[in-house]
Amino acid sequence: MNKPSTKISKVADKAHSAVDKANSTVNKAHDVVDKAAIAAERAELKAQIAAEQVKEKATETIDNVKVATENAQDTVTNYVNENPLKAIGIAFGAGIIAAAILRK
Repeated sequence: MNKPSTKISKVADKAHSAVDKANSTVNKAHDVVDKAAIAAERAELKAQIAAEQVKEKATETIDNVKVATENAQDTVTNYVNENPLKAIGIAFGAGIIAAAILRK
């Protein structure tokens, strides 16, 4: 009568061993998922920081272009006010060149 209980015991041991292995595998998978989630969070944070830096740089560049445009406009306005005849001559010459180019 010991034989059936021995077989049952062996089957139970194998079942426990399989369950332990499955639990170990699940725990390892859980650890991998946790590490992947942490890596994804870090990547997202880095992307957000990079996007903010790009936005700041773009805003700075736009501001610089606005200032440069205003300075150029002021320079041209001052030149025209100080040299009205030269300005008319330059505008006339530019008009002739533009007309010649557009005819072709």
